[in-house]
Amino acid sequence: MRRFVVALLILGLTAPLVHGQAPDVLIGQYRCDGVGADGAAYRATVDIAAHGDAYTLTWHFQPDGAAIGVGVRHKDALAVIYQLDTGEIGLVAYLIEQASSGQLRLVGRWTVPGAPSMGTEVLVQITRRAAR
Repeated sequence: MRRFVVALLILGLTAPLVHGQAPDVLIGQYRCDGVGADGAAYRATVDIAAHGDAYTLTWHFQPDGAAIGVGVRHKDALAVIYQLDTGEIGLVAYLIEQASSGQLRLVGRWTVPGAPSMGTEVLVQITRRAAR
């Protein structure tokens, strides 16, 4: 299973960007408000960085916990496979929106293997960073 996740991460980091928009538009830090499949609310901050045409996402859950993922953008969608610090893997798909304030919002649905239903989360951009 670990080899499978590593292979997906490598594929994600080398996958071509399909949409013509520069990958740096998503780079930055986001506030995350979510609801798990069990109905429990959670909060996190999420850092998004670009690596070539792919993205890495790092979740810092409050009060503790973390996850790291790799994603690929297609038009106004971002698909991300992630691994929690517990070792559990999951998939989240975001719709990329621009709020009236000009901030980016990523509205997502996520799941983990064997989950009875989907979780949801909304990321709102706090800071935008320039590509390195």
